[in-house]
Amino acid sequence: MRESCVIAATVLENLKPLVKPGVTTQDLEEAGREFIARLGARSACFGYQNGARRYPAHTCISVNDEVVHGIPSLKRVLREGDLVSLDIVVEHGGFIGDNACTVPVARVSPEAEWYHGVHTNECPTPTGPYAG
Repeated sequence: MRESCVIAATVLENLKPLVKPGVTTQDLEEAGREFIARLGARSACFGYQNGARRYPAHTCISVNDEVVHGIPSLKRVLREGDLVSLDIVVEHGGFIGDNACTVPVARVSPEAEWYHGVHTNECPTPTGPYAG
C-alpha cells in the first residue's frame, strides 16, 4: 500500500511544476499518464465505471470552483490566479494509492492565497490508529 501511495505522490510532485499559465488541463493529463506508466503503475481512475459511464482520463484535474474529479480538457487553459486541484489515483501491486493537492497558477489573489493556505498548508496533523 505504501508503494502505491509513494507512486501517486511522486506523480503529483512531477506535475506541480508543470502548472503554469497557458498550459491546458489535457497537457497535465498527458504528463500524468506518462509519469504513472514510467513508475510501473496504472491509473485507477481511467475506465472507472459508474453505471453506464466510464471515467475517460488518467488524472482528475479541477480548476477554481469546479467540482472535484474534473475531466481534463484541451479547452481548459490555465491562467494566472487559478487554483488547480490535482488528484492522482494509481493501482500498483494490488493496492490503491490516492494523493491530491492544490497548486496556485503563478500569483493568486489574497483570497485565493488564504484559501490555499488554510486548506492545504495548515491542515492539522493526522492522529489516531491510521495516522503515519
